[in-house]
Amino acid sequence: MKRYLSVFGLFLKQSLSTVLALSTVLLIVQGYHFWGICTEGPEELHTALINYDLNHAFIFNFALLTVYVAKIGCDRSGKSVYTYNRLQISQMHIYLIQAACNLLAYWFFFTVQLLLMLVFAVIYSRIHPDYIGPMSLVQAIYRAPLFRLVLPLQDVFTWLGNVVTLTALSLCVAVFPLRSRYGKVSISAILMGLLAVFYLYLQIYENTYFDISGSVISIIGSVFLVACAAGGVWATEEEYDE
Repeated sequence: MKRYLSVFGLFLKQSLSTVLALSTVLLIVQGYHFWGICTEGPEELHTALINYDLNHAFIFNFALLTVYVAKIGCDRSGKSVYTYNRLQISQMHIYLIQAACNLLAYWFFFTVQLLLMLVFAVIYSRIHPDYIGPMSLVQAIYRAPLFRLVLPLQDVFTWLGNVVTLTALSLCVAVFPLRSRYGKVSISAILMGLLAVFYLYLQIYENTYFDISGSVISIIGSVFLVACAAGGVWATEEEYDE
């Protein structure tokens, strides 16, 4: 068990350092734009939080997070590979551990965005109390697409879309360094990354409450790409055994 925990700790440390750095960038960028919203003039809370700059910052940093976690473990002669070989852990176990760390990183990033939206709502209510009512926060969650994405409440399809998309992305992205260590490229990881960004775009810019199109597209694409990724993992495991 110790050897698996050692590899898990190695991946988790790199994943968390990446997501913390990007979360800090997200805080700075969104904080700057949010302050501009507060000084422009009073309006309803949900209207204030429907802001393209906040949305762009989230999607862009999410895409960067995907790129950086995909690069973890790609170096065929680095410390990570040395650790794998020394501990004699199978490629399948390495893949599953990295996928788990990826999933933790993505949900951590979503949680950071949720906390930021809640903090922004509190700050705005203090600056413009005359425009805040007893249901202002609930209306903001339902009407501001970014808020609704990270806290879907009763929107079951968005919950399902988030869970399936982030899980599939974690599994597919973990294939990229696995294949890279053998000098190959994982097309499924690249396509899943693009699908995840497209899913966020649909949910934030094209989705209305209980609109299931974005979730359905992402779920169908995710299942297909995870199946393709599983084939890549299986092929790599056979090559490793040989």
